[in-house]
Amino acid sequence: MFKFEKLEYIYKKWLVDSYRYRCTDDGELIVSSKGLTSNCELLDNGELLPRARSGHKAFFHAGAFYIYGGYKRGEDNTLRDVWRYYPLMHLWEKVESCTEIPSENLSCASTMVGDKMYLFGGSGADFGYTNSRKLYEIDLGTLSFSEVKYKNTDGIIPRPGYGYSLTHSAENKCLYLCCGIDGQVYEKKKFKFNLTNHTWSVMPPDNQSVTQRYRQEDFVWRQAWYVIGG
Repeated sequence: MFKFEKLEYIYKKWLVDSYRYRCTDDGELIVSSKGLTSNCELLDNGELLPRARSGHKAFFHAGAFYIYGGYKRGEDNTLRDVWRYYPLMHLWEKVESCTEIPSENLSCASTMVGDKMYLFGGSGADFGYTNSRKLYEIDLGTLSFSEVKYKNTDGIIPRPGYGYSLTHSAENKCLYLCCGIDGQVYEKKKFKFNLTNHTWSVMPPDNQSVTQRYRQEDFVWRQAWYVIGG
């Protein structure tokens, strides 16, 4: 049985990227702020934590838990940041990306393929009016974002929107995208994206066609595509 419990964050290392250090003549260590960004909060004990947010993505990779993007009520823009949490040390760390982070990151669809994360769609801070239909690849080794350019689409591209679900099949190197919304109109088609030739195709209808929905979850197992909720 799963057990849910609140984790207490423990400050266990100097945050060199966020502070400037100098020593006085008598050896006293002086710590001063070095321009903290608005995407983090500084606690009394000197620890940096990610800001409260919604609409973000979360995933686990190589022993660490990541969160990406999101929105905090009252802000004019999305939170274009990535944080990494180490469960064994109870430690948060802000991870700097070597490329620009997309602003349309609210309720985007995501799936992990090896050491890469794929993100599709999502909306900006003007939720439902600044939607995307772009596909991004994140290299989790360098944390670099790169847009995957579509080829020979023939007009077959999912509509810009949010609340899609995305999964993949390791057998045929394809991504599978299901059901989203642009704020008013549902996308009821199911799509397949070929990671080899970068083309979209529409999945043929079946007797158990998915009805209009969004923010569902899905996965591929034993050559079957499962869609849950929404």
